[in-house]
Amino acid sequence: MKYTSLTLIIYITMSYPCMGIADIGIADIDITTYPDISGARNVGMGYASKGLADDSTSMIINPGGIIDCETNEFSAVYNFKFVSQNISYKVYPESDSKNNCFDSNLKQLSLVFPIKWNQTNMSLGFSYLHVFDFLNEWKFPLLDSNNILSTQEKWVYRQSGQITTISITLGIEVLEYLSMGVTCNFWQNSIMKNTWEQKYQMKGNGTFKIDNSNMTYRLDKIMKYNFKGFNANFGLLYKLNYQFSLGMVLKTPFTADISYQYQRQDWFDSEKYKPSLKMRNDKLRMPLSYGIGFLYRYSDNFFITGDFYQVLWNDFIYKENNVKEISPINKLPVSESNIGRTNHVRLGCEYLLYNELQNEKGYSIPARFGIFYDPAPDENHPDDRYGFSIGVGFTKLNKYSIDCAYQFTYANNISESKDKVFGFSEDLNEHQLFLSIIYYFDLFKKQ
Repeated sequence: MKYTSLTLIIYITMSYPCMGIADIGIADIDITTYPDISGARNVGMGYASKGLADDSTSMIINPGGIIDCETNEFSAVYNFKFVSQNISYKVYPESDSKNNCFDSNLKQLSLVFPIKWNQTNMSLGFSYLHVFDFLNEWKFPLLDSNNILSTQEKWVYRQSGQITTISITLGIEVLEYLSMGVTCNFWQNSIMKNTWEQKYQMKGNGTFKIDNSNMTYRLDKIMKYNFKGFNANFGLLYKLNYQFSLGMVLKTPFTADISYQYQRQDWFDSEKYKPSLKMRNDKLRMPLSYGIGFLYRYSDNFFITGDFYQVLWNDFIYKENNVKEISPINKLPVSESNIGRTNHVRLGCEYLLYNELQNEKGYSIPARFGIFYDPAPDENHPDDRYGFSIGVGFTKLNKYSIDCAYQFTYANNISESKDKVFGFSEDLNEHQLFLSIIYYFDLFKKQ
């Protein structure tokens, strides 16, 4: 084939920067929300539960509320997620695409034991939490042409994996109206490995305009990560009276150890090049976050909740080889990055359609609704994300509670910092269904 060297230079130049997936050494670490993992009850109220947090599914929302568990509890939460993404590029409009992903997972398992020590009411909790998941898949074509060469490429990007914790929570009733709690999160365990990977695949062909000779090329790239760390959540719950409660929570920052592995394989026409393999140990700084929430009980059958929450994403830093500090959000050096904090606002309510807990029937049927503003960090300004949730439940006194909730989140023109050169933007529609059950039992029952 003619112009082989020139072809190879053009191929390398085009393949690396195209579509925002440059070979820069770190992955597109998509931890751009700091979720409050909880049961379907709290999801149905838009996660606005820092002033409530009174069951075993709420320990990560506010560990100070675990003291309100009157009996021993076992709980499980399962989640179904469907994500639809509309991807667009201003420079390459033929690469615009709509991509759908579906996933389901066990979100939480928890145990709570109320105990009494030296006349002090306490509660001890253990939980498995599926905190972050990496669900993403894009497929798009890329066409390009210049005076020398015209090319056609097909790109496929897939991301999968998870980050989980094993957590221990201790709650203490300091005063009759004040309780506090702490949750210790172990971000590496033998139950589920905290790993995720990203795969890039590209197949292309090109034609030289000077003599109509053809070429083919291909790229396979895999980046694997393992995440390990420790942090703690602190919570307070202050009950002013029967009607009003205030909750506060702080999640400490921490530095996670990252084991990184990079593999790349290139083909040019029929020639397979020597694969590239890199391994190193990096660091990922997770940011500080904190929030406050309230509960207002209008009557025995109706209450409203509200939360304000803040995450300091400017302290979200990837440290490559323990030397080079990069923002995982826009891939710029920290000194050049302009990533700020995000402010989250959530409102929710619960109304008991049937309240028979005080009579021989001993059951209740609640309905719930919530709205939220849940932005994600981006350069110069956060990406606006809005949503709502609805839920319903059934509680049998001293036996069990079953809850379900639906949550919808949407956003337009987000993630622009992923590729400013080619005018990247994304529209997001996310549907989630949560199912949870709490089983109440008498072992070690509080006296």
